Amino acid sequence: MTEQTRRFLLGIYLAGAIATLVFQVAVRTRECTGASNCALSYGKAVVWSVIWPASWAAYLEGRFYPDAPFSRTLRDRLLPKGAVSP
Repeated sequence: MTEQTRRFLLGIYLAGAIATLVFQVAVRTRECTGASNCALSYGKAVVWSVIWPASWAAYLEGRFYPDAPFSRTLRDRLLPKGAVSP
């Protein structure tokens, strides 16, 4: 792999991490109740932003909010008829 390819892939990964951090903070801000809870929650947001491919897969699969409209819609579009999501 060339240096240019590595930089390009790193740039994509960092862009995804930043987008995930913004998304995570926005979601968690609505659910925070106290300063200590928010600090822990924001810490988790940073961790999720580092492992963002897994976090997006979990959100889109509906693992955190199984009844959210985007989760149902995504499952309906991506899974074959009659398939059961895990």
